[in-house]
Amino acid sequence: MKYVVATVLVLVSFTLCLARVTSGTAEMTKNSILTDKEIADGLILTCQAHPTSETIYVDYDDV
Repeated sequence: MKYVVATVLVLVSFTLCLARVTSGTAEMTKNSILTDKEIADGLILTCQAHPTSETIYVDYDDV
């Protein structure tokens, strides 16, 4: 049962940093949650991402 709880906690914590890039680019150093399609659609985990453009805008509401 501990493993299920740990998995749920990880998913909840990643959900808190889920955002859509609306301008600019970012690269995630670690991703075990998002699918390739979600990434192609502009979704990132801001707690795992680093900007790769000079300016970046993200939207936490449009996810």
